[in-house]
Amino acid sequence: MTPDLLDMRGDIELWVESEAKVAIAVFFRNNPGLVDTLGNLAERLALPPETLKRDLADHVRLGVVRQREVNGETVYMLDRRRRAEIEGYVESLAGAPGVR
Repeated sequence: MTPDLLDMRGDIELWVESEAKVAIAVFFRNNPGLVDTLGNLAERLALPPETLKRDLADHVRLGVVRQREVNGETVYMLDRRRRAEIEGYVESLAGAPGVR
C-alpha cells in the first residue's frame, strides 16, 4: 500500500471512530449545503456541544468539514471535494480483490 493510501486509511479510521463522528459524517453527507453553528448542529444531532466540538474538530482537521468565521460566529460546512476523495478511496477498497 502506498503512503498516500496508508494516510487515507488512517483518515477514515479517525473519521468514523465513534458513533458521534459517524453521525456527523452522515449528517453533512445528507445536508451538503448546510452552513451552521456548533450550537445549532449540537441541537440537530442531539449531541452535547462538548462532544460535538471535540469530534467535529477531527472532521475539520481531516478537511471533510470546513470551519469559518461569519459575522463573528464560527460556522461549519461540508467540504465536498474532500468527502469525494474519501468516498472514492472507500469505493476503490470495495472493488479490490479479497474485499467483501
